This record gives sequence, structure tokens and C-alpha cells, in this order.
Amino acid sequence: MADYKVAVTVENPGKEKALGAGVSAGVPFARGALKETSGLTLTDSSGKAAPLQAECLAKWPDGSCRWVLLDFAADVAAGSSADFVLKTSGENPAPGTPVTAADDTSTVTLSNGLVEFAVKTGTAGGTLKSADGKRSVDIASIVEIGGDDGRITSEVVVDSLDVYAEGPLRAAVSLYGRRIYSDGLEGPFSQRVEMFAGSPYIRVEDTFIYAHFPGTHAKPANPLALWKVEAAGGNGAGVDVISLVDAEEAEGLVVTDTAVAFWGKDEPFDFSRHTDELLYGEDTQGIALGVGKSCALLVGLPEANGSPRPVYGLWAHTAPDVYAASGALGRIAPATPGQFEAAEEGIRQVMAFWTWFQDNDPDGTFGRGPWYGLFDWGDWQSRYADREHNPTGWNYLEGRYGWDCNEMDTTLGNWSAYFHTGDPAYWRVAVAMARHTMDVDTIHVDYRKYDLPEYI
Repeated sequence: MADYKVAVTVENPGKEKALGAGVSAGVPFARGALKETSGLTLTDSSGKAAPLQAECLAKWPDGSCRWVLLDFAADVAAGSSADFVLKTSGENPAPGTPVTAADDTSTVTLSNGLVEFAVKTGTAGGTLKSADGKRSVDIASIVEIGGDDGRITSEVVVDSLDVYAEGPLRAAVSLYGRRIYSDGLEGPFSQRVEMFAGSPYIRVEDTFIYAHFPGTHAKPANPLALWKVEAAGGNGAGVDVISLVDAEEAEGLVVTDTAVAFWGKDEPFDFSRHTDELLYGEDTQGIALGVGKSCALLVGLPEANGSPRPVYGLWAHTAPDVYAASGALGRIAPATPGQFEAAEEGIRQVMAFWTWFQDNDPDGTFGRGPWYGLFDWGDWQSRYADREHNPTGWNYLEGRYGWDCNEMDTTLGNWSAYFHTGDPAYWRVAVAMARHTMDVDTIHVDYRKYDLPEYI
């Protein structure tokens, strides 16, 4: 097989230099170009090979790799980018301190020589401890329902574990179980924990799943009052937490030395505004019937003499011509200056209109743009009133505009715009809409327990 090369670029839009930052990236391959990932190598701009972890996520009908997930570490200057080349042959050096995942069915342990994360079924979650065992914290997912006069608390029970990455650059485990409320009701629990080689931090992605029918917690007296992840208990001296969620994406984001509250508002969320309605037509209780909102943070036990706090927000990609030439995404073409300029200008105007209003609409929900908040973040405006302010489409928010809810497959449109142009603004909206679609537009409910209406 001839050597196949793909350019990979890592962007650092932040104001701090990233040193050895863990990066994950998906790269497409043309049919027949890559039979297996074991021969892949990654070199930096100087030609030096970097440690690489690669996994084939999707295959062509002939068994060759169609889409590959890469994990590696990168040094990227603030406000700059770093270039790499992915090849189908060459050396793939091992990291100095690899990360591993040990799984004995009931217990999973992630370790990289600096810290260790261990979780066991039947417990309330995992524990992060330093390699010498002298410092440790428990990772606690906390949800409270109801008002101050009748607060319903909850406890988590982990029922099963799923290791979905085993190293040497990244190891990860999913935790699944139940959230048992103090009034006797239960809800699903889900959490993902990832560890990179060479870092004393773990990434914790916590998912608040609300999957109850009317008559349970979905009533005005029982709103969502608190959702946070806390590094609690144990010997927590020197623990560090970093929110991976912008304030606009949460509701009253509160970050302390040991916790991140994704819902920290003084006004709890009233699920009944959706869930007490009938099971048909627009604005059904589908929204609160099965919300599975995910937010993330870093929890670390850095040494006192200290490595710098990790720089996050990096994103990696390849070029539009690579996406197009691979055929992995179907028939797309990279934008070419001077070609089909009228059509390109139309795309630019539509995308500019939507992206501006997502951030700047002064009359959006709660007086902020529609991207504000756990449940609206990433969703798109789709229809406006006419010049006389008469509703011409959905009559949401007094007819001013309607939510897209991905009914026009906006996620695919956003990604296509990015793959076609390489515009980072389109990447941002595509990621946000994809997350919104997974978390809010998809109904997360246990169909084994409930007799669901046919339309769901």
C-alpha cells in the first residue's frame, strides 16, 4: 500500500500556551487507503514522531478504515496553531508514562503514574488519588429537586462500567447506574471519566438525565434546584477543578475550589412548563420527559511545586480538501475562490445571520441570546415574523422566532458548511448544535419501563 498522508492542525484560540495538552481528533480516510490503525504515525512540523493512539470508528464495505480517532499530545502557542502530518507508515514511539485501564468486571482503575482513578460497582462514584496515595478525593454527582421548603436530595449507585479506551495516550470509562431520590423515585445516572498520559487531571463528563412522566417530579413544586459535580471527602488538599463549560452554556455557573455547579441559578427550572401538557402537538412534554444534558470539568491533584494548569479548548482538524477527497462524508467539495461565488455568498450570508443572532440577539430568552442556558445552548432560530411582526411560522416567544430543534437537520448543515470551508466559526456552531441535539432534542427515556406514545 502506498504511503498515505493527511495534514492535521491543532488550534489554540486561548491566551495561554498549551504544553503537552491532550488532543483528540477524528480524521477521514479514502476507501482502501488504511487497512488497520497499527501502522499510523504522527510527525510534528520538525518531522519528529509523536506518541499516538488510534482507533478505527467506522469502516468502508471492504473493511478499510473510513474514520479514525486520534489521541496525542501537542504544544501550541497561545492564539496560534501547530501542524502535524499523519502517515500510514513509520515509527510510533511510546509515551514516557503511558496511561492504562485495568478492568476486573466490578472495578475499573485508570492510572498514568501521576494519579489513579478507581471506581467500583455498587458505590456512589469513583475516587481520584495521587500516585503516592497520600491525597485523594471522591467524585460526587449531586442533583437536588424542589424548593427550599421541600428539597428532594439524591444519591448515586453505579451499576455497571464500560471501558471504552485503554491507552497508552488516553484511557476512559463510562459509569452507568441509578440516581435514587429521597422521596423514593429513581432516575438514570451516567458519567464518563477520561485520563491522558502525563497529566494529573482527569476529565469528568457528568450527565443529568431527567426521565420521569407527569405526576412524579414534573410539577411546579419540584423544579431542578441544583446540579453539580464535587471533589469531596477524603484528603482533598491541593485539589484543583476547572470548568469545561462556558457561563453561557450553563445556568448561573458557579465554580469553587472543589466543585462546579452547572445549575446554580436562584430560579430553579420548572419542568412542568413542558411536562404537564398533552402528549401530542407542539411543545409536548418531550423536552423534560427525557433531557440528558451533559457538562464537563477537569479534576486534578497537581503537585504543590506545580506543573501549570492545563490549557483546554484546543481543537484539531484537517483541511476541506481532505474531507472532500476521502469521500467519507459523501459528495462534498472544498470551497474554491472565484468559483460559484454567488452560491458561496449565499452560504456566508445565511451563516453570518444565524451565528450573529445566536450570540447577540438582545431580545432572546431571559434577555440574552438564544444560545444562553443548559437547554437552549446550541439551538438555532429558524423562522421570523414578517415586517409587520405577524407570526409566519411557529408562534414561539410571541411569534418572534422559532427554535429549530434539528427538525431541518441543522447539525448536518453546520458540519457540511465547516467541511466545505474550514471556517472555525462554523466548527463552533456545529459542535454546539450537535451537543444540543444529543442532549435536548433526543428524548432520553427508558422505553422498557414506560408505555410510550407511538410518536415517541
